Amino acid sequence: MKYLITLMLLCVTLPATEVPLTLQNTEVTFKVRHLFISTVKGRFTRLHGRCDIEKERLKMLFGSVEVASITTGSEKRDTHLVSEAFFDAARYPRMSLQLKSVDGDRAVAALTIRQTTHDLPLKIDKQAGTILLTGKISRKAYGLVWGKAVEATGAVVGDTVRIAISITPGVGGD
Repeated sequence: MKYLITLMLLCVTLPATEVPLTLQNTEVTFKVRHLFISTVKGRFTRLHGRCDIEKERLKMLFGSVEVASITTGSEKRDTHLVSEAFFDAARYPRMSLQLKSVDGDRAVAALTIRQTTHDLPLKIDKQAGTILLTGKISRKAYGLVWGKAVEATGAVVGDTVRIAISITPGVGGD
């Protein structure tokens, strides 16, 4: 419903070692504009995946979240988001992200939502031992087209979804 997906992926780093993504080292969050006056934030509480960081460089990343694990702080909103009207978690139980390439401070990942995959350009920043990837998508490009128009303000749910993936070396991941 209200989406600015701020995917946050935190994972352990060992030289040339793949590390499983877990709730202990990974947080997947999102936020989106709502009625042009507020931002709704949420997260996913069930995730799976692996990453590989070598010499503070992201080499590989694959992760998925279980759509039904979405939580925004509003049970009514969460129920709507997993329903057929939005994510349709019964038919499309997972969203996934796969790193395709890294070039300096830029990366490209394939993001799949509702069995629709698009390239997601990402910017890479390093901050205090953390690798931060940020980007944005159009939710409508993934078939997430629910949204009542409010005559005075426009769409109820913003179309732009911001994504952030934060990978922190040394955070427990076993």
